[in-house]
Amino acid sequence: MKNRLNLWDTTFAYGMGISEKVLSEFIKELPRNKYLISDKFTPQCVDPSMKNPMKEMIEKQLSILGIDNFDI
Repeated sequence: MKNRLNLWDTTFAYGMGISEKVLSEFIKELPRNKYLISDKFTPQCVDPSMKNPMKEMIEKQLSILGIDNFDI
């Protein structure tokens, strides 16, 4: 994509999921191969009942983004 943004950096801590919700509106019409998401694990935002906090937190963030085909 010439002269366009295609890498988006976010984390759940940027608004407790609001960043992902806003970003999802920008990317929802784009083909998945047209953008990159850099999402991060934020230990302070973990639900203590999670069995695998890092995996579950990132999956939650990506589900907010509407992304279901990803590598962790």
